[in-house]
Amino acid sequence: FQSTTQLCLRIIAGDPFHEEGSSIATHTSTVLHPAPPPAVFCNAVLRMTTILMQALGQASFSLEMVSGAEGLGAAADRIEAVLCHLLIPLFLRTSTNPREASVIHGKDLSFCLSLMQHAISPPIGKHSTAPTTTSTTLATTFIRGDITGRQGSVSVTDRGHSATVSTLRIVRDSVSQCIYLALKVMMLCFGKLLTPMWPKVARLVK
Repeated sequence: FQSTTQLCLRIIAGDPFHEEGSSIATHTSTVLHPAPPPAVFCNAVLRMTTILMQALGQASFSLEMVSGAEGLGAAADRIEAVLCHLLIPLFLRTSTNPREASVIHGKDLSFCLSLMQHAISPPIGKHSTAPTTTSTTLATTFIRGDITGRQGSVSVTDRGHSATVSTLRIVRDSVSQCIYLALKVMMLCFGKLLTPMWPKVARLVK
């Protein structure tokens, strides 16, 4: 039942299934599922998810596990898919169904806030490090633009090239929109649970 639920979660999140070792990537260029399953199927999957979360508890089937790679596969890397296809519908469902009201705990909301914060401002340890290059190559790289989304500048002095990288990241509009929508839903559905987490919410909004 648990493995079936995880498979269904990947379907509604748009995980690109392919055979192990295959050279083709069947993923679309969109960050959200281009053809989501019918609402009846999605509601059934969410119901299965809440049943398992209640039955197995935080140790075996937590929200963190459900929304991670173990639960959503490759779709877990797309915050838009995680929020719009799983977390937001799950928040709305549990907050309006008394039998499922106990599914979401304070630690789950704290995890979601951290997930959204890391999506727009990843921890320093998460940044990919590029191999060492010469000053000329480094200057050319920053002139063309940093593929990680950070902004940089290059200056030429009497000692040669110097490059600086700021910590300001370019965040996709879709990421910002999904995060703001998720915050609104969380405030509407879990106002009391969010009370001790307002500093996190404020930091995320900034």
